[in-house]
Amino acid sequence: MRRRAFALGLGVALIVGTIELLQVAIDVLHLRGAFFTFVAALDFGVLGYVIAVFLIAWCASAMIWKIARLDARERTDIDVVHAHSHAHRSGLVHSHRHIH
Repeated sequence: MRRRAFALGLGVALIVGTIELLQVAIDVLHLRGAFFTFVAALDFGVLGYVIAVFLIAWCASAMIWKIARLDARERTDIDVVHAHSHAHRSGLVHSHRHIH
């Protein structure tokens, strides 16, 4: 989980840094065109809210993942998988495997 968070943070930082660098280059080099106009018009004040909503959603999903113990449900460790045996009226005894 920590590797994913690090990779996500690194990816966002690289994207934001690249856009900021492009905006400076567009201004200094007087670059023109549809792409450069689009990049120059990006406002990180507004994008900050979008990124904040994304991060809040990501944090909420991580909390739900931990609270609901979804990580344990994915495991197939012997400690997590256990069996309950029971007998039927016919005398048949068998067990069911459960993951908790």
